[in-house]
Amino acid sequence: MEDDAVALQDANEGLEARVRERTSELEASREEALAAARPRLPSSRP
Repeated sequence: MEDDAVALQDANEGLEARVRERTSELEASREEALAAARPRLPSSRP
């Protein structure tokens, strides 16, 4: 039973690490896309 709990904890930690990594990648991609789009967005200034 304890081995199962340890295995589950390890799996959970690994999954959480992958989620953090993927979230970071997505945030970077979003910032890159926004930066690329900014020059093409119409200015709200007159």
